[in-house]
Amino acid sequence: SELGDLLFQAAFIARLGEEAGAFQVADAIEGVHEKMVARHPHVFGDEELADAEAVRQAWERRKLDKESKKSLLQGVSPSLPALLAAYRLTQKASGVGFDWPDTDAVFAKVDEELGELRQAISEGMAKEAVREEVGDLLFTIANLARKLDIDPEAALAATNLKFRKRFEHIEARLAAARPTPTSPRWTRSGTKRSGSSPNYFSASSFASGATRFCATFSCPSSFGWMPSAWFNSSTPPTPSSRNGT
Repeated sequence: SELGDLLFQAAFIARLGEEAGAFQVADAIEGVHEKMVARHPHVFGDEELADAEAVRQAWERRKLDKESKKSLLQGVSPSLPALLAAYRLTQKASGVGFDWPDTDAVFAKVDEELGELRQAISEGMAKEAVREEVGDLLFTIANLARKLDIDPEAALAATNLKFRKRFEHIEARLAAARPTPTSPRWTRSGTKRSGSSPNYFSASSFASGATRFCATFSCPSSFGWMPSAWFNSSTPPTPSSRNGT
């Protein structure tokens, strides 16, 4: 049923195009037929190609020979997200042989780019120079993803979602561990008094969520300003510990 709906739309658009004088249906069919034959000479001809990657590279070379483009990279839209664009740019380049021989070579390049980034930071270089090194590193990571046959945009999106869920889990655990309004409260001078409670949490409930979080993600240094004294109702936090010192 759904396939029938799709075919109806294709026939309907084709009819509108004919009536407007834009094209003939027969020409459109002939065009796609020629393209498929040209794209797959290993199927419709005598060419022998080892695998799907070899097929893709051969197609990129044929397009470069056939189409009047100034650059093969014109086929990569500048509006693409930067990470996906890096993936597609290197994919296009690899189709004409401009590529690393294997993943080990790309790993070596990643190490090189990390070293250059560290050097730029340690030497106090301008922010523009550091940004350039960060860009080089991200571009190389996208290249590595391509060599591993992984879409870097999709991989990063999945990790963003994982980070969001785990951080929200910690927030929920911390919120559930807040003391009740009748719990004792510490003043800034260190004396205990009754009344509504600030947002202090138990060390055990914090650790249960944060441990799983930090096992996968590097906890930012800002977590360091939440010492155990903040989660222990028997020990008042001092003014200095509230300020993170």
